[in-house]
Amino acid sequence: MGRASERPGVLLDTNVLLYMTNPRSSHINAIMNIVGAKDAGTISCFIAAHSLKDFFYISRKEPYALSREAAMLWIRHFIDHYRIIDLTRSVSRHATAGPGPDFEDNVIAESAKRAGCGYVLTYDMEWSTVPGQSFETVTAEELSRVLGYTEYHVISTGKE
Repeated sequence: MGRASERPGVLLDTNVLLYMTNPRSSHINAIMNIVGAKDAGTISCFIAAHSLKDFFYISRKEPYALSREAAMLWIRHFIDHYRIIDLTRSVSRHATAGPGPDFEDNVIAESAKRAGCGYVLTYDMEWSTVPGQSFETVTAEELSRVLGYTEYHVISTGKE
């Protein structure tokens, strides 16, 4: 996987993908700042391939309850508009060695490292203090501030 030149790389964790699909999420406006920064070419956004299958499985359950068709539309959107980091034997092997106790989080960490990401965007902060990471773990609100956003992009929920 080639590194994004001169633009900070941001790997989106599965929970961010799920929040992105829910206009009533308390994080949606900050996440849309990150999407806007990606669309403007300020940052490069990545998704680990295994997050797509996790997204499909989780998004079909409560509280998301997306239809199969809606979940597939989102997955196609992610594939078409984000850089996907393949889950390889090497990534998997490195993930089994840590540095954290959770294999899935280690896959995210190794994927971010291989893509040259400076940030992992997540709301799972339990693993953000694991030593040896080559990136900073941030929420969309935190990264919005780093990128200089002083207000959030507002998403209409249609209930105004």
